[in-house]
Amino acid sequence: MSSASATAPAAPRPRPKNTGGRHRDLRRFLLQRLGTGLVLCVGITLVAFVLTHLVPGDPAAANLGQRAIGDPAAVQAFRHQYGLDRPLPVQYLLYLKNLLHGNLGISEQSHRPVRTDLAEYIPATIELALFVIAASMLVGIGLGVVAAVFRNRWPDQLIRVVSLGGVPCRFSGSPWWRSTCSSSSSDGCPAAAVSIPPRTPPPI
Repeated sequence: MSSASATAPAAPRPRPKNTGGRHRDLRRFLLQRLGTGLVLCVGITLVAFVLTHLVPGDPAAANLGQRAIGDPAAVQAFRHQYGLDRPLPVQYLLYLKNLLHGNLGISEQSHRPVRTDLAEYIPATIELALFVIAASMLVGIGLGVVAAVFRNRWPDQLIRVVSLGGVPCRFSGSPWWRSTCSSSSSDGCPAAAVSIPPRTPPPI
């Protein structure tokens, strides 16, 4: 018995967990996500900047109105004040600088700071969005239960057709689409929930 117990293999020791490798993987993942988000934010600002410059029209004339026709000096002063007479790369850098400082510029529709318009319209937009989300969840869950109970029968087929056909209706009836098709409402208020900033926000 003693010789058998002496020659018996020892129990394997538990291997230590490689926590350092997991921490490195987590840090690498977080850095990749952070870098991707930063590139995405810069890309969004670049696309918005390019699109605003592709829109036909002169922002100085749009803001000054009739005054721009008979007062070229006012147009030149407006361009200089908002940096519109500078090269496009410089305008983009000013655009990023103002965004980082929370300066969203002056609305071309209401001639008020965009932050003021956002503070006025965002609460109603959030309220409407929450109501639509809650209603969609209730209706979707109810129809999903009915479709599951009557699977592959006529109620299920009808719910599929109605749900697929309602997608373009919801898109065409959305506030964003209506505000895109119409620049202002009948009472002169902006049709969109938020105001569009000018091409180059005013420098700080």
